[in-house]
Formats: sequence, structure tokens, C-alpha cells
Amino acid sequence: MVDFPEAQQQYRLLESYRQAKAEAELSYAVETARGFQDNILILEDDNFHLYQQFK
Repeated sequence: MVDFPEAQQQYRLLESYRQAKAEAELSYAVETARGFQDNILILEDDNFHLYQQFK
């Protein structure tokens, strides 16, 4: 069997890149979801205060 150390190294680098990219995309998605959740909580709080004012 022929050994191709350079090709194996390139493959490992590519796999590392793919994993880092997937982790970054997931992290971004989680932070975006947290931002949406924070905005929803703020809107709910604002709506509650408006409700209390006009009750």
C-alpha cells in the first residue's frame, strides 16, 4: 500500500476546517437564538407594563 503523508495531512486540515466551521455556525445560531429570546422577553415585559397602565 502506498503512503501519501502530504495528502493525509491535507485531509486532516480539511476535516479540522470543516469541524471549526460547523462549530462556528452552531455558535452563531445559538447566539442569534439567545438574542431573539432576549428581544421576546423585553417585548413581553413592555406589553405587560402597557397592559398595567391601561387596565
